Amino acid sequence: MTPSAYGGFRSETSSGTCMWTTKNVKPPHKASDFSIPPLRWWWFMLPIVVLAFVRDLWASDEPRYGEVAREVYEGGSFLVMHLCGAVYPDKPPLLFWLSGLGGWLTGWSEWGLRAPSLIATAITAWLVAVLARRWWGEIEARWAPVLFLTFAMVTKIGGRLQIDPLLMVLCVGALVVGTAPTTDPRVRTRGLLAAGLLVGFGALTKGPVALVNVGLVALAWRIFVPDNEERQPVARWVWPAAAVLAIGPVLVWALSAAVVEPKLLEALFFDQHVGRITKADRHPGPFWKYVVKLPVLLLPWSLMVWVGLTASWKQWRNRTSQKFDRGLVRAALWLGVLVLFYSLIPPKRDLYLLSAYPAAALLAARALAHRTREGRLERWLGFGTAVALALMGVALSGVSFFVDQVDGLWWRGPVIGMPLVAAACGAVWATIHARPGVWARSVVTGWLLFSVALGLFIVPALDPLKSSRGLAEELAARPENPTEIPCLGRVKPGGFRFYGRIPTVPADELFSHLERDGKDFLGLANVKSWEGLSADQRSAFRVAAERTVGGKNFVILVAAED
Repeated sequence: MTPSAYGGFRSETSSGTCMWTTKNVKPPHKASDFSIPPLRWWWFMLPIVVLAFVRDLWASDEPRYGEVAREVYEGGSFLVMHLCGAVYPDKPPLLFWLSGLGGWLTGWSEWGLRAPSLIATAITAWLVAVLARRWWGEIEARWAPVLFLTFAMVTKIGGRLQIDPLLMVLCVGALVVGTAPTTDPRVRTRGLLAAGLLVGFGALTKGPVALVNVGLVALAWRIFVPDNEERQPVARWVWPAAAVLAIGPVLVWALSAAVVEPKLLEALFFDQHVGRITKADRHPGPFWKYVVKLPVLLLPWSLMVWVGLTASWKQWRNRTSQKFDRGLVRAALWLGVLVLFYSLIPPKRDLYLLSAYPAAALLAARALAHRTREGRLERWLGFGTAVALALMGVALSGVSFFVDQVDGLWWRGPVIGMPLVAAACGAVWATIHARPGVWARSVVTGWLLFSVALGLFIVPALDPLKSSRGLAEELAARPENPTEIPCLGRVKPGGFRFYGRIPTVPADELFSHLERDGKDFLGLANVKSWEGLSADQRSAFRVAAERTVGGKNFVILVAAED
């Protein structure tokens, strides 16, 4: 047994790998003393799974990604992606290959398309537990994946048809295997090569951003909190081989796709990464956006993450101490460098930072475990979280007074709001009595019940309002038989094509389609774009119906009668 670089003790196995226990800490408590979560971490996947099963593809990006994945398998084009029949250059293919496989095997069900995201989120939670156990001990390993899965952002995104959950698991996996402490050069070699391959698959998922998510974090660790065991010498060929594995998969695909479709060359090698940053015309946001939004997206553990961050700063200032907690500082650097990088570049979306949420979970888990061991809980922390939960619960319980589009909201609101109010009450009691384990269990149980109720009672009620399925089926049932259905203005044709199997396409004008299809013309237009046409232009068409989807108003257009 030797001192650990992460603030604990290390015991080595014969293979050179390491197991970790904590330093100056009592043995892990039994479940009966409330120092660990009430359930194993996989139970907290339940809200994410429910949300993946109960709703159509109407969240941001989902209709488009679902249609791209479907066209991969039904069109047989695995190198060049297509959306509504046109070349789709925006993203590499790995998500579409995997989601398309899930959809193809399940009759293009929504949950089949979302299966890769669900699996990726679950594996990420397990990897978070692996890191927490490596750096600290069992209590942190039990709490870290639970906190990760109950972050508002992870609950929201973890089961969606999105690129970022898949990117996240590959990046986190690369950090876990690439920095595994060992004294065996063979184990170190295998870890570096595996890390390179995982980064390569990450680049095949979302391009060079995978190199950023892993490379920046690994570099920060190497500069500020190095570990001598991670400098275990390896053969000269290992690092070049890892680099080839990191860039090889996406490079081979991009070159192959450009050979098949030459106009992809500029898009894949410039426009979709460097071009997005230099042009700053897609998803622009201010520098401070993430600093403002993260406290909300990290609910209900925002304050605990902050406690972990402040503790990491204290550890850094005392980094020469034998009790230096390297793992805590590494988690803070992980979160910090990614927040800084994504704040500096012009495009900003909440999901860009998804790969930093495991770090936030580790910070919060370390801070929480420390308090459960010491049997203390700061009142500002306990009461602050309770107030946030109570305000959310009361607001959701009374939401029917402000929103009237959803049927039965008068009872649905209290069903999702009351678990949060109950959690707040439990948190208040635990704070008064300085019972941090009870406090955390109250918060996590209330959040779990709230999230499940949200998926069962609110989200399905939103489907008729948000999903393009109804309008797509209506268009498919019409008597017109057009070659294409032009979608004018702010209309995203992917969802209509996916649900109606109809030839919707984006369009800047309608007249070429009218001239070609004549009486079989059928079009869809955003109301503002339709009203922006002149009276003479509109006279060539007739409004067959007006519909609303996702809060946007559309008109169904047919050829005017003679």
